[in-house]
Amino acid sequence: MESMCLVLSSTDSVINKVDQIDRILPTLSENELLVVLPRLLQSVFGFLNSDSVGSNNVDWKLKYISSNKYPNEFTCLRKFLSPNGILFNKLLQMNHNDYIKFDFPLSLLPVALQKLISTGVIPQFYTNIIVLAHNHTYDLRLSPFQYFIFSLISFLTCPQSSKYPPSWGNQLGSYVYVCLLHDYLHAFMPLLNSPQTLSHSHLDVQTSFGLLGRSFSTIYSKAFPTHSGELPPQTHNPPLNIDPRENCLLTIELVRIVCELWMSYSQLSCEEPLRKLDVPNQNVVSLTRMFVKHSHYFANQPDRARNLLDTKLLVGETLQLPLYYSLQHCISAWPVDDSFRWVLELWLSYSQPWRYSNPSLDSSTESPLYSDHWQDFLSKNLLFYTQLFVQLLPRLSRLDFSDPKDSYLLYRVAKLFSQPGLTDYLKVSEAALLDNISEEVLDARFVLRVPELQRSNYLYQPMFGLEVRRKVVELLLAVNAALTKGATRSEGSFWNVFEEIEDGRANRTETHLADSMAFLQTIYEIANSEVTTETVEPRNADTRPDVSVSDSGETRLTDLGRYQLVNGIRRLEVRYLGDPEVQPIRSYEITPLVRLLFKTSTWINSMYGHRFGSLYSRSGFLGRVAKRCLLPPINSFKLSESPAVLSLPLDRDTPRLSLRFLGSYKSLFYLFLYFSLMATVFRSTFFASLFYLTVSYFLFILGTSLY
Repeated sequence: MESMCLVLSSTDSVINKVDQIDRILPTLSENELLVVLPRLLQSVFGFLNSDSVGSNNVDWKLKYISSNKYPNEFTCLRKFLSPNGILFNKLLQMNHNDYIKFDFPLSLLPVALQKLISTGVIPQFYTNIIVLAHNHTYDLRLSPFQYFIFSLISFLTCPQSSKYPPSWGNQLGSYVYVCLLHDYLHAFMPLLNSPQTLSHSHLDVQTSFGLLGRSFSTIYSKAFPTHSGELPPQTHNPPLNIDPRENCLLTIELVRIVCELWMSYSQLSCEEPLRKLDVPNQNVVSLTRMFVKHSHYFANQPDRARNLLDTKLLVGETLQLPLYYSLQHCISAWPVDDSFRWVLELWLSYSQPWRYSNPSLDSSTESPLYSDHWQDFLSKNLLFYTQLFVQLLPRLSRLDFSDPKDSYLLYRVAKLFSQPGLTDYLKVSEAALLDNISEEVLDARFVLRVPELQRSNYLYQPMFGLEVRRKVVELLLAVNAALTKGATRSEGSFWNVFEEIEDGRANRTETHLADSMAFLQTIYEIANSEVTTETVEPRNADTRPDVSVSDSGETRLTDLGRYQLVNGIRRLEVRYLGDPEVQPIRSYEITPLVRLLFKTSTWINSMYGHRFGSLYSRSGFLGRVAKRCLLPPINSFKLSESPAVLSLPLDRDTPRLSLRFLGSYKSLFYLFLYFSLMATVFRSTFFASLFYLTVSYFLFILGTSLY
C-alpha cells in the first residue's frame, strides 16, 4: 500500500503511473483496496479538495488528455479506466460484498444539490446514503460501483469543474473522458449492429444543421469534425461477465446517477423557483444529449431477452421526469445567446426517438419521420411536446429572425410538429387529457405518463388552446415582418466580394422563415389574413409606409401605415439631401481621415476654384474631363418627396474637387490590395506604384471623356 501511495504522489507521467498501478493492484488485499481505491479515483478525476485525498496527490489532468495532443496517454488511460480494465474489475468484485462502502464527499455534488440539501430537503435518492463524517461534514456512503460512477459522472458537475469547465470546444469527441462515457454506455446498454466507435450522429450537430450548405460552415461549424472530433477506435474488449439480472440493476443505477448529477434540477419542489439555480454548462448539455440518443438506440433495438426488455422500460421511466424538469429549467433560465441551440437540440433529440432506431446508419442518411408506431411514446411523454413548446414560445418571439442561426432554430421547432400525423395525435391526446382533468380523475394512461399533473398547484396550458394560438399569431406577425424587410445588406457594406454569399444566406433565411410560417399556419389553422397585411414583396419594392394625401396636398400616415412602421414592415427612407461634402461621417468611413481630406480639398478649392469653374463651363474636351473629375455646382435642391416643395439655398455655386471618397474603408482596402500586388508581383516601390496608379487614373478619365 505504501508503494501505491508513492505512485499517486509522484510526478511521473500518466503512462508510468498506470504501469506501476497495473502491477501493484493485483497484489493488494481487500483491506488495502478499501484505503487505496478511493484515493486512486479521487486522484485520477482531480478531486483534490476532498478531505480523504492527501494534499500531496498529483492531478492526472484528465480533462486535458485527448487523442490529438496526447495519443499515448489517451490510449493508456482509456484502457486502464475502461469497463474491462483492472480497476473496474476490482470494483465489481468488491461490489458483491454488501459491507464494503466508500465515502464520497458531499462537497463534490453539484452546487444546486448542495444548496437543496443544506436547506434540509434531502432528495429521495440520497435518503439512505447520507452519513455524518468524522469531521462533522456529510458524505455519501456508496457501494464500490456507485463510487466509481459517481466519480465519473460528477467530473463535469463538481464545483471545481463548474467554476473552471473544460474548454473542449469543437473537439469534444477526441477527449478521453467522452470516450470513457461512450464505453460505459455500450457496456451496460449494448447495441445491436453498432460499431465500437461512436458515430457522429451521437455527438455531431451536423445532422441537424447540415441542410444549410457549405456557405453556412462558418455559422454552424461542425461541433465535432470528422477528421479530429470523432472517437478513436476502441480496442476489442470482451463483454462484461455479469449476471443479466445484476447487469439490469447496475444499468438502472448508472442511469439514476446520471440523472441525479446532470439533471439535478428535477429534485426541486414545486414551490422552489427554477431560476434560483444555475444552468448546466455546455459540455454537460452536449453529453446529456449523447446519453439521450444512446438510450433511444438502446430502447429501439429488438428484444433479445426478458431482462433486456425490463431494462429498457426502467431506463425510459428513470430518465423521463429528470430530463423534463431539466429541460424546463434550461428553457426558462438559459442565457439569450447562440448556445441555446444545444438545449434545443437536446429537446429535439428526446422528442424524436424515431430518428434513432439504427445506430449503424450513416449520419448523412435522411432521418426517418414520425409514424403511428410511436403513439405510445407520445402518450407517455405528452408534456415534452405540449408544455415545453408553450414554454418555448416567449423565447422564440425574442429571436432575431434576420439572423440565419435564429431563423433556423425556429425552422427546426416548426419542422418537428409538421411531420405527418404527429400534430393530429397530439391534439387527440391533449383533448383526452383535458377531459380527464375536467373530471378531476386521471385516466390510467396518464397517471405514470404525465407525473407533472399529480402536483396540486399545476396548471396545464393547452398547446392547441386559444391563448397559445394567439401567441403563435403574434410570433408569425414578427416572422412576416422579417420576411417583408428581407435580409438586406446594411448601408455602407463595401465588401463586394462577399455580396453573393450574403445574398445566399439571406435567401436561405427567407426560405426557413417562409417554411416555418407555413408549418405553424397549418398546425394552428391560421389564415394568411391573420398574419399578413400584404404579400411579401421583392427587395426592390417600395418600402415607404401607406399614406393618404388631402386636397390641400398634406400627407398623413394611414392606420395601415402606422402599423407598418411600428412592426418594421415598412420604413421611411431617410436620405441626405444637402451638400455631399458636409454630410455626416458614416460608419464605413474613417473619421480623422475624412476631416483631413475635407480640409485638403477645401484648401485646393480656395486656391484654384476659379480655374475649376472656367474649365467646367467649357463645352469641349477639357470641359468633359473637368465634369468627370469635379463635383457639379449646387444652386438649389428640391425635396420632391415631400408634398411641400422646399428650396434649400446653398453656397456651393462653383464646381469643386472632392477627396472624400479616399476616406472610406473600401477605398483603403482596394489601395492596400493594389500596392501589395505591385510590391509582390512586380517588385515595384511605393512611389513607382503611386505614379502608375495616377497615370492610369488620368488615362481612364481621358478615355471616357472622348465620347
